[in-house]
Amino acid sequence: MRKLPIYLAAASLFIFILAAAACAQPAAKPSPPPGMPEIVCVTDFELDTGDITQQERLVRRPRVVREDPRAKAGKLVELLSTSLVSELQNKSVRAMRLYPGARTPERGWLVKGQFMEVDEGNRMKRAIVGFGAGATDMQIEVAVVDLGSGSNEPFLIFGTDSKTGKGPGAVVTMNPYVAAAKFVMSKKASEKDVRKTARQIADVLVKSMQQSGPRPK
Repeated sequence: MRKLPIYLAAASLFIFILAAAACAQPAAKPSPPPGMPEIVCVTDFELDTGDITQQERLVRRPRVVREDPRAKAGKLVELLSTSLVSELQNKSVRAMRLYPGARTPERGWLVKGQFMEVDEGNRMKRAIVGFGAGATDMQIEVAVVDLGSGSNEPFLIFGTDSKTGKGPGAVVTMNPYVAAAKFVMSKKASEKDVRKTARQIADVLVKSMQQSGPRPK
């Protein structure tokens, strides 16, 4: 009977070690699906807008007429989405733009992303388009989800910069499926610049499809 407390203590310690080992195991990452996807759905990338009141605008810049940030961001986001779909189609990939609230296909790839910028502390944050808001350049972070996996976790993330600290854009560089790509766009990017960036993103996506092997029959 005297040994019972010892056995209980040993058993408790053993259970604790097993639990600690389980917690130490890295979380399973979504694996890339093999072969070409049945369809690629492109959602509008996230871009925040900043603005000042009409009164402040008149006081600070009475003779300068500037485009409304919401309209400017909307045009940029829409042009990138439509250009990306077009570039994928030109590469013989079945692609479509997925509008907010639209039904998502059960199979295929979902491409989403966000515009990021580096702040004064060399950290990544969500980019803001507005009057004198933040940096002049933006990085584009792209994530790809396999719709047939039943998970919302991306199996591929690219367009981030691991040198920018522990901001939202840097955390995802821990993912083993991060592609070595980086896309930088000016907040004053022309239509030509936006289409060029869409072409670059499409190239990385198609390369990932080609490297994933044949689709199982």
